Amino acid sequence: MFLRQSWTDPRLKDDTRNNVTFKADEVLDKIWTPNLFHPNALEPSRIIDKGSVSISPAGDILYIQFKKESLSCPGASMGFASGQEAQQFRCDINVESFSYLTSDVIVTPRKGNDSAILGRPIKNVGLYQLISYNITQNEVKLPFGTYSFVAVSFYFESLLNRVPPSVLMRLLERGLQN
Repeated sequence: MFLRQSWTDPRLKDDTRNNVTFKADEVLDKIWTPNLFHPNALEPSRIIDKGSVSISPAGDILYIQFKKESLSCPGASMGFASGQEAQQFRCDINVESFSYLTSDVIVTPRKGNDSAILGRPIKNVGLYQLISYNITQNEVKLPFGTYSFVAVSFYFESLLNRVPPSVLMRLLERGLQN
């Protein structure tokens, strides 16, 4: 998935320059970041591409990275649905700051265009089709403070019932060989 993070750091305000873009490796250790992670991922994120960091004259920062996530998706088995009904299931991912309370960082979805959260439109993922998604902003109160997080739920439908049996057998055979 592409994760697009944006925040403002007034210490980086400089009206004498234009927008500047860097490879993330060049600046991430030199600027403050919200330290986002996915607490409900099945395993730690794998960064595929650290991406880029853009800084505006106003100190607005946009950090884009490409990550591989393993999500918990109850019902996303390779089992066959009975009859002509397609199997549907949900995958959830939470995005929150690792060490900052809401007094320091409030994690919110981007206003207006939800696809900014998703990076690019998702239509098919393997043998599954995205039906819809839902994005909510939440808070959790713990004894040592309150944290904010964004929860994204993806709703998928299995395409197995739409695949002719001969094609399905070839797909399963390839999966067993890998």
